[in-house]
Amino acid sequence: MNKHCCEVLDQILAEGRAYIGYSSKYREYYIDRRKDPMGSYDLSYCPWCGKEFPSSLRDEWFELLEKEYGLDDPWSLEQEKLVPQEFTTDEWWTKRGL
Repeated sequence: MNKHCCEVLDQILAEGRAYIGYSSKYREYYIDRRKDPMGSYDLSYCPWCGKEFPSSLRDEWFELLEKEYGLDDPWSLEQEKLVPQEFTTDEWWTKRGL
């Protein structure tokens, strides 16, 4: 069984040679702009099989950290160290059935 939507995407992500990435923390697929500090282009569909990706959970990540842990700026130096370990991977959204 594929971890992602198709065998080709599984292989591309595992090899790490393409500019395609996946953030398990936010459940986001993207094209990495490696030489551009502004980051990446979000992907909505798999470039190989055409399947629509699940929606990003970035907003929910911030909302839950504020609601459950009082962290209103989890990227700040002070609050970053207070972010629970489960919020650094897909554990937080898997546990909540999102």
